[in-house]
Amino acid sequence: MRDCAPCRDAVHVAPVLAPRVRQFALALDEAARLQALVSGYVYSSVARLERFCSWADAALGSRLVPLLRTRSLDHVSAQRCRRTVVPSLVAYVCPKLPFGRAYRTRSEDYIFSAIDRVAARRYIDARTALVLGREDGCLASFRRARQVGATTVYDLPIAHYQTVREILEREEAEFPGIGTAPGTRALFAADRIEHKEEELRAADPVAVASAFV
Repeated sequence: MRDCAPCRDAVHVAPVLAPRVRQFALALDEAARLQALVSGYVYSSVARLERFCSWADAALGSRLVPLLRTRSLDHVSAQRCRRTVVPSLVAYVCPKLPFGRAYRTRSEDYIFSAIDRVAARRYIDARTALVLGREDGCLASFRRARQVGATTVYDLPIAHYQTVREILEREEAEFPGIGTAPGTRALFAADRIEHKEEELRAADPVAVASAFV
């Protein structure tokens, strides 16, 4: 990492806003390091969409704003959040479609990849010294980080895919058919495994959620 005084030089690529992601973002922002948090939809009370939804709630009695507020990032500066709304819309709609469950893994891949590409193309630049990215959603960002000389931190929120596969194989032996459930086989498709391996090769340190992971 570049040797410099504290500055806004960290890009956090966050396709999901899990508690762990929120903690990372808050820590970076409080340290005045967060250059940008690139995600899907993030609630902003002053944006046009939210103002329209607030008007609709008042006029029609709907409850759109409470739904949108579930994607809030409390205590993280709204100026640091970079929203990519379309992938979040896909994430919301796809599970509700008749075929949505069967294609859940691939729809998530699309969402993660779309946000990753936006981060790499628009927000990682010569100022960036650190890129923090989540498993399955940071390959383009890590490649861009290499181009600008930034350190890459790989967030692995669950066990390594090989461990997950071994667990599922044991469960398949005990409960035949569980490994062929809709979407399960897609988890270990060859292109997804190669994508994970490329991310790991492009990473510097790996941040894990527990000793088990």
